[in-house]
Order: sequence, then C-alpha cells, then structure tokens
Amino acid sequence: MFVPNAAIVQVIVEYLTDGIEWTNTLYFQSSAPIDVPKIDTVLNAVENHFVGNIASILSSSTSVTKLTGYSMASDTAPKSERTLSPPVQGSRAGSAAPLQDAATITLNTGNRGRSGRGRHFVSGLREADLGVTEVEAVFLTDLVNTYDNILTAFAGVPILWGVYSRYSGGLPRATGLFQPIIGVSVSSPKIKTQRRRLGS
Repeated sequence: MFVPNAAIVQVIVEYLTDGIEWTNTLYFQSSAPIDVPKIDTVLNAVENHFVGNIASILSSSTSVTKLTGYSMASDTAPKSERTLSPPVQGSRAGSAAPLQDAATITLNTGNRGRSGRGRHFVSGLREADLGVTEVEAVFLTDLVNTYDNILTAFAGVPILWGVYSRYSGGLPRATGLFQPIIGVSVSSPKIKTQRRRLGS
C-alpha cells in the first residue's frame, strides 16, 4: 500500500546477477515539494556514494544497472530514471552464489520498535563469501565497513538517508514516518533468503 510523505524520495537500485534482476530500496529526506531536479540530486548522491561502495562487496557476476527515484508525495508524483552506462560491476572475482542467498545488515536509527530500524538484503555475493548456513565472518566485517562508508559519504550531502515506516500497529499511517539512519550492524550471520525479483 502506498503511504505518502511529501518530503521523501524513494530510490530503487536495480542489479543484474547472471541474467536475473533484483533490487534494493533506499529512502531519503529532502525538502518539499519534491520535483525532478531534487530527485536527480538524490540520484547523483546514490550514484556517487552508494553504487561504487556496494559494488565493492559484490560478485563480479553482479552489476548495478539502474536507479529510479520517486517522490513519495503521491502515487502519481514525479519520478526520474537513470540507466548506468556502463553498468557498475561487482569487484569480487569468483562464482556467484545462488541469488536467493543474502547477507542482511540492520539500519539503526537509535529509536525502539520495528519502525526504528530497517534491513537491507544484500544478494549477488560470491560463493566464497558464504558458508553452509552462515555468511563468512570476514565478509560481514567488509559489509559493515561498506555501509559505514556509505553512511559517512551521505553525511556530506544535503539529504538524509533513513528508514521509512508505512505502518503502525498493523495499520497504514496517514503519513509515512522517516527516521534518519545513525549506524549499521549485523544482527545475525545466518544466510537469509532474498525473495524480491523484478518481473516475477
């Protein structure tokens, strides 16, 4: 269900691993009203500070291919699309793990409850970075360091990266709640399952 907030930009990051598309979603706070130039400013920040960092921990069989930014003011509000040409290829040489296998990182806002934290499922990893049931410890350290670098980089631009909550007590909010991210952590080394795909 769409839940609006006129000061928020949603960014869908699209990836391609061995011919299969998958996504991550980021949320940023800007100043209302959100128009295409403001969305493009956010996309510039994501391209400059997120894409290269995240590619550094992905399998060379994975590429970051496209960014799409949406104003969350309404479900008909402006959007902007950017195809990355060339795509940004993952840096880690080696065979890709099955795409449904993912590491997870927790996005912390310092507030309690489910609305006060988010998660990213990071797929497109090397087989060598996964054990039988757990993500390798060295990779988890790299994962946290990478997201710390992203958080530090975003601190230098005039937007806030955060967690966006649509629901409270199981019911949709009238306005989405945005909380800035202040840190990241790994709550479990277990290999998780990434279910989201494009076109499925």
